[in-house]
Amino acid sequence: MERNDSRFVHVVASVYIYPNLHPLTTQYPVELINIRHHYTTVRILSDVSLAFAPECITAILGKSGSGKSTLLQIINGMIRPDQGEVKIFGKPIDYGNIQAMRLQIGYVVQQVGLFPHLTIYENIALLGKIAHRPTDVIRKRVEQLMNMVQLPLLHLDKYPYQLSGGEQQRAGLCRAMLLEPPVLLMDEPFASLDYETKHSIYDHLIDIQKSEPRTILLVSHDWEEAQILADRFVLLEHGKIKTTGDKATIEQTKYNYTSRK
Repeated sequence: MERNDSRFVHVVASVYIYPNLHPLTTQYPVELINIRHHYTTVRILSDVSLAFAPECITAILGKSGSGKSTLLQIINGMIRPDQGEVKIFGKPIDYGNIQAMRLQIGYVVQQVGLFPHLTIYENIALLGKIAHRPTDVIRKRVEQLMNMVQLPLLHLDKYPYQLSGGEQQRAGLCRAMLLEPPVLLMDEPFASLDYETKHSIYDHLIDIQKSEPRTILLVSHDWEEAQILADRFVLLEHGKIKTTGDKATIEQTKYNYTSRK
């Protein structure tokens, strides 16, 4: 695709760049260029082009089947799109060396995915060991993250089944941030939690974003969650970009979207 594609420039220029930055010269943490993907005969994503600004939380909203989770899986290299290109900090994904790219990306999902046979410490520290970080550096980072999300250090010797759902999700967040990735992908991570627990974790995430700013892409179907956490948002509908905007426009978009029959 030529970089002067008007659809791509429009989305980038109107939503995802900081003032005075030219959309064709800025290096974005995540860029999607004309992404298409389908499962069997069903088109999941159609010509999706987006560029996400650094150090912002962007909520990706939409109903079930709109392509939200597939989009995150494509960004993380778990799925190779049928067409289009994904760039991480200006570099196309190298599917032959996908692990190197993933060291720049943290990934948090609804089911957490903690290994039941490992302690909480072992779960959080695992990526550090894979990346050959020194043991003392890993330990210090794990304890720092536990303090950030207000989990007692005594939990490090426990197993996942010994923690509540909210505590497990916070441990999963620690694991995703262990290597201080500049990009964090979150796929409906709070959907199964009760209201009080969710809002407690929202507070932790906001505090962490202030102390360690990063690009966060949050898939959600919860408009309230998006309004609390996100700086910007994308609304997907039937695999296409329906709307993009910031906090100034999200309320009107919510009204228009949820009031339709």
